[in-house]
This record gives sequence, C-alpha cells and structure tokens, in this order.
Amino acid sequence: PDIIGPVRKARFDVNSERSFYTWLSSCTLFVAAILSFAQTDLHHDDRKMRVQWCVLGIIFFLLSADEAMSFHEKLGKFVPQSQNAGLLNYAWVIPGMAFVLIVGLSFLRFLLNLPSRDRLLLMLSGAIFVAGAIGMEMIAGDLEDHGLLNSVPYRIASNIEESLEVIGVLLFIRVLLTRLEQTSRRSAESYPSLKIRATA
Repeated sequence: PDIIGPVRKARFDVNSERSFYTWLSSCTLFVAAILSFAQTDLHHDDRKMRVQWCVLGIIFFLLSADEAMSFHEKLGKFVPQSQNAGLLNYAWVIPGMAFVLIVGLSFLRFLLNLPSRDRLLLMLSGAIFVAGAIGMEMIAGDLEDHGLLNSVPYRIASNIEESLEVIGVLLFIRVLLTRLEQTSRRSAESYPSLKIRATA
C-alpha cells in the first residue's frame, strides 16, 4: 500500500522532480558551477589549471540542468537490463559510474596541484556526492526492484541520497569560497594603502 498518500504530491517531496527541494538542489549545483569558473582568477600563470576549473564549471552546470530536467534517467534506455536488475535497476548508474571514473582520472593531476587541505576537502565532497548520487541510488533501485517503491525503507534511502548530494555540493562550495576569501585577504595585505582607503 502507498503509505505516503498525498505527501507524494507535495512540493516538498525530495523524490519529486517538481519539488522545491529539486529546485534548491539545482541552484546549489549552479552556484558550484559559477564558483568553479571564478577559480580561474586564482591561476593567472597556469593555463592548464584555468582550463580544468572551466571544465569543472561546465560539469556542474550540466549537473544543475540534469537535476532540474533528469536527463540521466534517459541514459538507462541505452543500457541492456535484465528482468531482476537489483542494484542496477536504475540502469543509468552504469554509465554514471563510468563517467565518475573518467572524471576522477582526468582530474587526478589537477587535484595534486592544489594545496593539501583543499585537495582532501574536494575529494571528500566528491566522495560524499557520489555516495548519494550513485551509491544510495543503487540501493533505492534495489528496493524498487523488490516491490518496495512506496515503503519506508525506500523513502529513507531516497532522503539519504538527496542529503548526501547536497552535503557534498555545499562542502565543495565552502572550499571554493574559502579559496576566494583567502586570495582576497592576501591581496589586501599586499596593498595596505587600498585597505586604508577602504576603511576610511
């Protein structure tokens, strides 16, 4: 039986594509994209780093669009699927995992060029996001495959999935804002006359 009832139609249902939460999640991904593009100003003498920050910004922009329009779910139509798929019930997770692997390997040198604290936090944010977007999605797919789509365990899995995604993106945003703040502070310290004028 459907234990959710009218709650499934509510605009605050995290599992609904037309909910307030989906809009908010799309906005956070868009902010992450803008901040990624802004990081290029911190690497005036390193073209490769600027290009990789731009690529990262494009990825987050596409993730923002996907969050609002769910392009990723259409990928499952191109993946062969057995009748009892289990953890691979949502077939899009297969190309999704391939995408994560490709991006991870492509940005390995990029991460190594970052300060150790930034590198660790960005890796942590990515791990948290992927754990939700793919890991918990696989668990939710397995539950649906066993006929538990409207069950409490499925709703718990969906909420954990969305929570991990948002936590990962917010941590990413925090790291990027901190980097911009530190650069701004160093610039102010390098030009004390500007700081005096600003406080005058």
